[in-house]
Order: sequence, then structure tokens, then C-alpha cells
Amino acid sequence: MAFFLFQLGSPQQGIDLARHAATHWASRNQQGPEAKARAHYAWLLLELGSSEEAIEEAAQALKLAELANDTRILSLATNVLGVVFWMSRQLDRAMELCARATDLAREVGDSIYECWWMINLGCVWAEVGHFALDSGDTAAARGPFLKAVEITDRAYRLAIANDDPWAERLCLGNNADYYTGMGDTISAAECLTKYAKVKGHNYTRGMEQYYYTLGQALVAEGRYPQAIENLKEAILLANLTGNIETLLQANNFLSKAYEKQGCYQEALEAHKEYHQLALHLAAERAQHKARLAEIHYETRKLRNLAASETQRAEQFAASFRILEEKAAQLTEAALVDPLTNLCNRRHLDMILTSYRDDIQRPFVLAMIDVDHFKRINDTFTHVVGDKVLAEIGRLLRRHIRSTDTAARFGGEEFLLVFDNAELADACNSCERLRRVILERNWDEIEPGLQVSVSIGLADGRAAGSPFLAIEAADRNLYTAKRLGRNQVIPSQG
Repeated sequence: MAFFLFQLGSPQQGIDLARHAATHWASRNQQGPEAKARAHYAWLLLELGSSEEAIEEAAQALKLAELANDTRILSLATNVLGVVFWMSRQLDRAMELCARATDLAREVGDSIYECWWMINLGCVWAEVGHFALDSGDTAAARGPFLKAVEITDRAYRLAIANDDPWAERLCLGNNADYYTGMGDTISAAECLTKYAKVKGHNYTRGMEQYYYTLGQALVAEGRYPQAIENLKEAILLANLTGNIETLLQANNFLSKAYEKQGCYQEALEAHKEYHQLALHLAAERAQHKARLAEIHYETRKLRNLAASETQRAEQFAASFRILEEKAAQLTEAALVDPLTNLCNRRHLDMILTSYRDDIQRPFVLAMIDVDHFKRINDTFTHVVGDKVLAEIGRLLRRHIRSTDTAARFGGEEFLLVFDNAELADACNSCERLRRVILERNWDEIEPGLQVSVSIGLADGRAAGSPFLAIEAADRNLYTAKRLGRNQVIPSQG
């Protein structure tokens, strides 16, 4: 009942039921049912903005599920903890947990859970895209959005197979949002058209999502009168469900639509509402943190320090962004080759593992070696050699798709991962890269300098695994070098 109320958009009613269920099973020492109840309780807490309490409940649910040795409930608890990290904007951890939850559901043959958790995994990928958009990097946003669409499409097919209209609508509404983020309003409109045709009764929460997503897409298309109409409807429904996040964003887009229409007074009113909601959310979170801090102090017998909590919380808040930036820098340093600004071997291994775990995903690997690189170092110095490697890294980044990966494999060797590509297409791309590198004016770096590369390719699925594909690409690379260098050799047959 608690979870049904969550689906209906009534988390305040559901939370009491979930708490009673958790207490009931705890009193009977039934770890599996208690884990399930606590997982739902955590999800409802999160829906109401109590993220710190949600983390504690989700962690407890996960511990109980492990003790109960119940894989299905473990998948639920793992997913909820992933959603908590997603809402806390710790996306790497969220991605890991949501993917694990999906795997666990698939392991026990629960296609409904698999579908639902996959929807959340798509949302986490989309969050990466939205962060890139917020920072103004439209190109970097496209890859995560495409990944989100791919995952959500798989969930959509499961939803249809399960005859689950609730999940169907979620998938279509989410993909409409992702396509809008990429600027593909045509595909977004197609998703929303399908959404409107899904059979079965839609609930207030679902209609709220539909009108908000449609309004957002209409703003992107420049159809402002229709956008205003749908955003107003979304706001009306969000007021009924108490969904502050939808109210916040719907007012934001409504303000933009009014402004584009030249209705500046209405735009100002919508923006004021947006601003008030943002302040309300911030105040609630600050109040909640202060309350939790007091609880923690009591536990540690440090009540005498509670008076200074407000000041300390302000100091923590002021330094939080600095810590986030530092964490991002450290993460990048751990995954990026400093000379070429390409992925390093550690990052490459993570990417290749994802292909190993998804055997149906087509990809092609290309191993690249700089011809006579030792001669370049000996003739022009190692400083020039480093400049050559850095410039090749720049050319690779510039001339591959945003969905592909370029990595420094070691020394003067590079590896390209062509995602969702056929061997012939990847071969053509490598031939263009070979010509770009050969025809580049290397005299700008050092007079008399000439650079060429040899490239070997292998089809990932034909090889059987990404690591076997590396071996095949490496063999083809050495064939290219043996045949005279400065050429592209793909696997045959």
C-alpha cells in the first residue's frame, strides 16, 4: 500500500504505512520483510525531501536484505540506495548501485524490478547530461543523454512485455525530457504522442509528469502559448501532489515562456514563485540538517555544542562547493592522461568492462601507433616527441564522435573505441584520421618534422570480448607496420 501511494503521488500517506510495516516486521525479527518495508520507507522519505534520514533507512534496508540472503529484496534495497545517491548528486555511486540493482533483479528473473531499476539508471545518466547543459557544454551533454535514452528504451520494451502502463509512461516521459535536453524536439514529441496513447488509467502523478514534460518541449520548440497552457496544468497537479521539484521547474519554464511572449508581468510573477519555492526548499533542507545535527550530537553526548551548529553548518555549506570542485579535479586526474588529455588506462579498463558486461552492444577497437616514434625522439628530442603525442591526442578528440572514446594505451600507442559501430564505418573513420595526421603541418612544432600513424582494427563482438579485440587489433597494427606503415588494416572475415 505504501508503494502504491508513492506511485499515486501521495508520499505523506504512504510514509506512515511503510513505517508501521517496518516496525511490525522488526518486532517479529523478520529481516527480509523488514528490509523491504525500510527500503520503501527510505524512498518515501526521499520523496518528501528527508535525504539524510533516507540514507540511514536505505543503508539499514541493504544490511537487513544481505542478512536475509534474499536477492530480490537486495535488488530493491540496492536500487533505493542508488536513488538516494542520485538525489544527493553523487552520480558515480548512484550509477554503480542502480546498475547493480538491475543485475540482481535480472538474476532472479524479476522483469518488473529490472524494468523499474533500469528507469532509474537512465535518470542518473541523464543527470550527467543536465549537469553538462547547466555548465554550457552542449556537446558533452549529448553522450550521457544518448546513454539514458538507450537504457530507457530497454526498460520501455520490458514495460510493454510486463503490461505495465505506469512504467511505460515513465519511460516515454523521461525519454521526452532527454530528447529535449539534446535539442531533438521531434523525437521528444513522438515520445509524448505515444505517452498519450498508453492504455489504462493515468494517475495525478503521471499526468503531472506529462504536462510538465510537454510544456518543457514546447518551450524548446518556441510554441509558447501551448507551453504556457500545459505548464499551468502541471503546476495545478503538482500543487495537489505537493511535488515541490515539479512546481519549481514548471514555474521556471513558465517564466521563460511568458518572457518570450512579451508578457513581462506574468513572467515576473512566475519567476517570483520559482524564487520563493527555491528559498522554501533551501530553508527546509537547512532546518532538516540542523535537526539531524542535533540528533547526532545527542548520540555523541555533545549537547553542549548544539548552539554552535548553525555557525558550523554555514561554514560547511560555504566550503562544500570547494570540496566538490576538488573532488572533481581529483577524479579527472585519476582518469585522464595528463599529456594527451585522453582517457588513461584505468579509465579505459572501466569502459571496456562495460562492453564486456553487455555482449549485445556493438563496438570496434582501433589500435594506433606513431610510426618511427623513437626516431622522432632521437632526432628532435623527447620534448618534441611529447608535443607530437599531445597534438595527436587533440586531433583524436576533435575527429571522433562524442559517443566514442579515445585513450592513451601506453607510450606512443593509442586506442579508439567506436561505440555502436560497424567495422567498415570505423575503418573509414580511421582512414580519415590517418590522413588528418599525415597532412597536418608538423613544421609548426619543429621544422622538418613529419608524422604518420599505423592503425589496426578489430570488431569487438566478433572477437568475443573487448580484451580479445585488443589482441586482434594489435595483431592488425603490426601487420600494418610490417607492410610499410602509414596505413589502416582491419580484421578480415
